[in-house]
Amino acid sequence: MIIRELKSGDAPQITVLLNQLGYTNTDEFIEEKIATLLEDPNEITLVADENDQIIAFISIHFIPQIALK
Repeated sequence: MIIRELKSGDAPQITVLLNQLGYTNTDEFIEEKIATLLEDPNEITLVADENDQIIAFISIHFIPQIALK
């Protein structure tokens, strides 16, 4: 298993995982959502890839803190 960054071509496998979690119909917008996330400098999504099959993912959003330099 390797941990790597999400790629736009991962959309179908991400949809399968989201369906397993009860998020249906994500196939209607997931490619656009992934494109948006990939362009956001305050976001990273990592996937666990086992033999070219995504078995898990995590999406991390960095929130700039107003009180910190």
